[in-house]
Amino acid sequence: MFVPFWAHSIGRPSHRMWLTISGPRHVFRLLLCAAHDGEQAFTPLIVIMPADRRLNVTSLNALLATVLVGVSVELLAQQAARPSTNLPPPFPRAGAKQLLDNDRVTVWDVVWPKGQPTALHRHPYALAGVYLEPGTRVITDADGSKRNVSNEAGGVTFQLKGLTHTEEGTSDSPLHAIMIELKQDAPIGDDPSTDLPPAFPREGAKQLLDNDRFRVWDYAFTPHRVGPLHRHVRDAVAVWMEGGKLRATPRDGPPAVNTQTKFTATYSRRGSVHTEEAIEGTPRAYVFELK
Repeated sequence: MFVPFWAHSIGRPSHRMWLTISGPRHVFRLLLCAAHDGEQAFTPLIVIMPADRRLNVTSLNALLATVLVGVSVELLAQQAARPSTNLPPPFPRAGAKQLLDNDRVTVWDVVWPKGQPTALHRHPYALAGVYLEPGTRVITDADGSKRNVSNEAGGVTFQLKGLTHTEEGTSDSPLHAIMIELKQDAPIGDDPSTDLPPAFPREGAKQLLDNDRFRVWDYAFTPHRVGPLHRHVRDAVAVWMEGGKLRATPRDGPPAVNTQTKFTATYSRRGSVHTEEAIEGTPRAYVFELK
């Protein structure tokens, strides 16, 4: 038989429970269905009583009280361990400036000023980036644990979606980075190049990172050297570590001269075909190919 009833936990809506009695030895199964921010968690608990024990109102009440205490403790522990999904995202915020936004990425220029903690936030996207200027910060995780973190200029970072924490700069000269949020939850593939070499790898390019979401290259253009005609097989974000002027000449069409400014970002779509030549300065970029 089923005895439905309602229970309440601190700070949460009611949770429906069922008590099931079956078998020659009274088997009681309590099934707790609890909603956690749109998800459901099920906690079964089985209590076996001897066959000769008489089931009466008093014993049933005592059994239910015992079971509810155990379930309440477990439920509260689960709630404490599970960070809320209703937290704000890390950006926008003070110290973060949006550089690019399209269907694939949002790119942010971020600093961590000393003594200015962020709100507790949850990262809704996978993220990669490069530190432009060194600095330190303290990161406080959702469980309250703290980590002192130091990052050097030129270091590359990557993190999966769902990370929850606060951050506070601790260095007099604030840590400075460009961060790239990747909006898709899974790779979308590339545009295979059968007639031309891909943009990367190429001579002089150093691979810094390769995982299932990003491939990152460090590349400095040689002044007045025209590179080979190539095809970009992936969408990409270029973070310019050094500025200069580049002449890009497509396979079909007139050349275009682009001025790249240090510590900015540009976006290129997969499928573009061109050659490139540095005509002023020595432009250098960290190229984040998106998978």
